[in-house]
Amino acid sequence: TLASPTLHFCRQDQRDALLEFRDEFPIASYSFYPRLWNKSSDCCSWEGVRCDDEHGQVISLDLNNTVLNSSLKANSSLFRLQYLRHLDLSFCNLQGEIPSSLGNL
Repeated sequence: TLASPTLHFCRQDQRDALLEFRDEFPIASYSFYPRLWNKSSDCCSWEGVRCDDEHGQVISLDLNNTVLNSSLKANSSLFRLQYLRHLDLSFCNLQGEIPSSLGNL
């Protein structure tokens, strides 16, 4: 018999942090994601999000070319993603200073 792979879904705290992060920005209607992220789906399957297979922790967030049109807040919920190892915010039209807390990820 073949062993079926164990599926590890996104942890609720990780999903909530991502949704709060999304809501910190006036996401343009033409930005495909994270506009489509929602509470009823597994965040590990969201466009731009990658989770570790064992624990369901968000390890990668790729928002390349997602027009955020705002600044990254020093107390952003993004900083609650403690296992995040890859973050791509290129071409997001971020404004202002980069918070020093970004270095703590």
